[in-house]
Amino acid sequence: MKKKIAVLYIATGRYVCFWDEFYPGCEKYFLPEDNKTYFVFTDAEKLKYEENKNILKIYQKKLGWPYDTMMRFEIFLSQKEKLKEYDYIFFFNANTKFLSKVGEEILPSAENDFLMTGSHPAFYNKQPDEFTYDRNPKSQAYIPYGAGKHYATGALNGGGGGFIS
Repeated sequence: MKKKIAVLYIATGRYVCFWDEFYPGCEKYFLPEDNKTYFVFTDAEKLKYEENKNILKIYQKKLGWPYDTMMRFEIFLSQKEKLKEYDYIFFFNANTKFLSKVGEEILPSAENDFLMTGSHPAFYNKQPDEFTYDRNPKSQAYIPYGAGKHYATGALNGGGGGFIS
C-alpha cells in the first residue's frame, strides 16, 4: 500500500536555486513508489514545477541567518493540520541532492520512536567524546563526557506514526 509522505522544504532567498534540482531528484530517488506532497516554504514569486499537483507553495518571508534555521519548526507548524494527514514527514535542507534510490529503510519505526535523522558528516565515525555536545551542566542540552550516542545533522530529519498532535 502506498504511503502518504510529506516533504518539507524551505527555499527562501538564494536557496531557491536548489529547488530546480531537488524536486526531480526527490521524485526519482526518494521513496519513488509512494505518494509525496511537497510543502515548499518560499519567498520566490515563481517556482519551477509549482503547477504540479503534489506541490504546495507556501509564502515564507526570508528571516535571515540564523532565524531561517532556528525558526524552521515554527514555520512547519503553520501547516500542522494538513501535516496530520501524512504517514511520514521529512525535512530536507535546500541543498540536499539525491544520487541514488532511498527506499523504505529510511522509514522510522517504533524501535526508534518513529523519528529519524542523518548523522552529521563532520562527526561520522567519531567517538561521542569528540562530539561538540553542550558540556555545560547548567544547560538543559547538557551531555557529559562518556555519554551520548549520535550527533545529528539538522539537514535531514523525519518522523511518522502520527506524532503530530
